This record gives sequence, C-alpha cells and structure tokens, in this order.
Amino acid sequence: MKNRVIAITLLFAIYQGCTGNREEVKQETVRPVKVITAETGGDISRSFTGTVVSGQYSNLTFKISGTIAAIRVEEGTRVGRGSVIAELDPRDYELQHAANEAAYHTARSSLERNKRLLSRQAISQQDMEMSEANFVKAKSAWENSKNVLSDTRLVAPFSGFVEVKHVENYQKVQPGEPIVKLVDPTILNVKFSIPERSIDLIASATQIDVRFEVDRERTYRARIREYVSASPDGSGIPVTLEFTDPAFNPQTIRVSPGFSCLVTLRTGGSGFSGKIVPVSALFSSTSSERNSVWVYDAASGTVAERNVTLGNLRGSDRIEVLSGIGDGEKVVVAGVHMLYEGQKVTILEN
Repeated sequence: MKNRVIAITLLFAIYQGCTGNREEVKQETVRPVKVITAETGGDISRSFTGTVVSGQYSNLTFKISGTIAAIRVEEGTRVGRGSVIAELDPRDYELQHAANEAAYHTARSSLERNKRLLSRQAISQQDMEMSEANFVKAKSAWENSKNVLSDTRLVAPFSGFVEVKHVENYQKVQPGEPIVKLVDPTILNVKFSIPERSIDLIASATQIDVRFEVDRERTYRARIREYVSASPDGSGIPVTLEFTDPAFNPQTIRVSPGFSCLVTLRTGGSGFSGKIVPVSALFSSTSSERNSVWVYDAASGTVAERNVTLGNLRGSDRIEVLSGIGDGEKVVVAGVHMLYEGQKVTILEN
C-alpha cells in the first residue's frame, strides 16, 4: 500500500511538471501578426502595390526596311533629343537618291529649255504642259528619296534613357519593328491593379497617396489619370496615376521606372461615427459567444480580446463596428484564431 501511494505521488509530480513546462512554453510563444488601425468616421482606406512607369515612352522603329549597320546605344544609355540611336545600311537608298536627283536636274533643264522654245512658239502648249508634269514628278521622287535616305538614321524624339534594346547589329528589320524602347525618367506615373469588387473606390476616392520603398518617410499626392473599366487578363482593373504633389521630384528621391510603391486610396465618410475593420479581424468568443476582435497593446506587446457590436457590411471585406473599439486602437487582421488572451506578438510590416 505504501509503495502504491509513493508511485501515485511521483506520477502526480511528473504530471504537474509536464503541465508547468507546457505553460512555460505557451507563455514564451511569440506569434507574428498583422494589425491595422481601425478606420474612423466612415472613412475607407485601401492600399495596393504599384509600379513606377514612365509617363512618356516610345518604342522607336524605322519607317523603312533594311539591315542594321550600327546601334549606337545599349540598355540604360542616356540620350538627348536628336541623338542617333541606330543606322541602317544606306547604300541601296543612296543609289536611288542619286538616280532621282539626276532625273530631277534633267527634268528641270528640260522645263527651262521648253519655256524658251514656247516663248518663240517653237513647241506646242501640250508639250509644255507635259514638260511641267515631268518636272513635278521628278522633283517629288527626288525629295521623297532624300527623306527615305534620312530615315536610315533613327534619332531620339526626346531626351531619356534606353530601357529595352530589341535588336542587334547586322539584323534585318522591317518597317514598324521595335528597335529600342526609350523612356523619359522625368515624367513618372504609377500603375497598379484594383480588384473588380473595389471598382467603386476609383470614382469615390477623395485622396490618393503614394509611398515609395526608397523613401518611406513621406507620401506624395496623386490623382487618377486613366483606368480600364474591365479586367483584361483577370488580374484586376488597371489604373494609372499621375502626381499632383509639388514636392514630388524624381531627381531628389531617385525614383525610376520599375520601382515599387504603395498606393493608398481614401474615401470620405457618410456620417457614420463608429469604426470599420476587415471581416478577417472577427472571431467568435468562446466565453461569451459574441463577436470579438484582438486589440494590440503596443506598451506590453500583447493582445487582448474585445467584444464588439457590429453594423453593416462595407463592400465584401469590411464591416462597421458600432462599439467596442476606441480611437486609434490597433486590431489584429490575420491569424486571429491562433491567439489567446495576453499573448505576446510581433507585428508584421505591410
């Protein structure tokens, strides 16, 4: 009997020790979570990832066909307006131009001679008219061949840099075939895609802010330049922004096409005085069977459960909270079912 009591006591002590260890592990668990500040006054804010693009660019092409004799630039090369980008082999066009120039001079001489003969009535008016027509035709062919010869040189229509080079030396190209893509880095826009369900934000946005990864200290105001009211490839509605902020200077903050940024669209409230949170922030409390959220306490780095009273849905992924969340409080919006009261958390960056 005494041995049984000792054995039970030992088992109980081991059980208590294991339980204690589990509690210590539980206390030490720090979960990463994503939080947002609950939106107030009916304002709605949405953020999207965007890409900086040039507001002025051109895929430069030749107007004529030929073999490329020289490409004067590489990808990343900065060029000024009028700089030569590439040249075609001009020999065939030079021969045609020389032939047309000779025909032009012959027609001009013939016209001048016929004018003198006509003044002495040595030729008919019909012969004179034919001579004039031949002169006009020869002059037109000569001027056209001169323009074609100049088209063997591809020049930059504006200052910028070469983003893409499509061809190489000695390659045969056709009219309209892209040679290089030239972009102007001083005129920048932002492109991003917005989900179809959020298309109303485009028309109702009262403020648009852009923040760059290379300059997270401040945001720049922008406005919608254009958008397509359809999703061409199913990935969302393409939207283009242009900057209206006078403080935006690409040279100062060193932003170039291809850089990433965060676009935030905000809409004004409609008299609603509560808060708005993502639906993903909600969970059902096990103790009270009420809708709850986790509120983050920055001072202690922990979360606390807060019962909330809900209102109407806002779109498909946001909901009104009539009570339960105070001004400026942060709520967890991802991983809510993995948390417990007083758990320490670490905040994930957006």
